[in-house]
Amino acid sequence: MEKKYTQDHKKCSILQSPGEVDISASVDFAALDKAIVTTFMRSGESGEEVETFPSISQKTFLQNIGLDARFTALLRGASEEQAQTLIDAYRRLIDDMGEDYHVYSVSSPGLMRTYMME
Repeated sequence: MEKKYTQDHKKCSILQSPGEVDISASVDFAALDKAIVTTFMRSGESGEEVETFPSISQKTFLQNIGLDARFTALLRGASEEQAQTLIDAYRRLIDDMGEDYHVYSVSSPGLMRTYMME
């Protein structure tokens, strides 16, 4: 499992600032999915049904849950300084990190289907 350490959106050593460094890891989503499905199948309890989805990019997920509409609404009432802060944050989430990070969902059947489609 590959781990990445960042601070202020830049790669760094985990020892650089203990407790203040972000840690992310590459996840084997196929193995995670298999483990979850196997666990719920093995439990045998009624009402234990789950639905899993292949991972999708953070960009796609955020757009599916309405980030663009929310971003546009926030810009309407923002000062020039606030607007630039919003634009920078949006670009970081969508452009810089949008394809690097992924969302994996486990939910009750039907709950996340709308949001987890590419």
